Amino acid sequence: MSEFDLMAMLERQLEGGVSTQRQNILELRQERLKVFARRPVELAVDYVANKELMSAVSVAFSLGRPLLLTGEPGCGKTLAATWIAVRLGLVDGHFHQFQVRSDSRARDLRYDFDAASWFRQSQLKNETVEKKPFIHPRALGLAFGWRGPTDRPHVVLIDELDKAPRHFPND
Repeated sequence: MSEFDLMAMLERQLEGGVSTQRQNILELRQERLKVFARRPVELAVDYVANKELMSAVSVAFSLGRPLLLTGEPGCGKTLAATWIAVRLGLVDGHFHQFQVRSDSRARDLRYDFDAASWFRQSQLKNETVEKKPFIHPRALGLAFGWRGPTDRPHVVLIDELDKAPRHFPND
């Protein structure tokens, strides 16, 4: 039997009526999966940036200007943005990721309005309800300091832009 045949190991345990080893087998599986399921922040530690990227990041950071990374799918833009956030110490509260979907709109980058909760609250109170508590900032809203700290720069990752509707980039 191969050491990778975990199913056969499980079957033998079930046939023998012993279930104590089942947990050990499942833990072994989880341990093996850790190599493949690393978070981008963990991967960014091993990232090696080329000279051009380092130069672009340095210039943008020094001038306080945004940096737009472009490239073919799979070339490492997401990992590069995560690496920049890790290197600048911006992972907690200053690194914002927005995953574009086929129904995304440009305003989704700025804020999200919880219309259902606002409507329910207005019906319960039977009076005009302020909308501000039901507006929640998203990636760009947070980066521009809306209800958040502006003491340090922000890294905004707009991922999978190619999946957006046709008018999304123009908005």
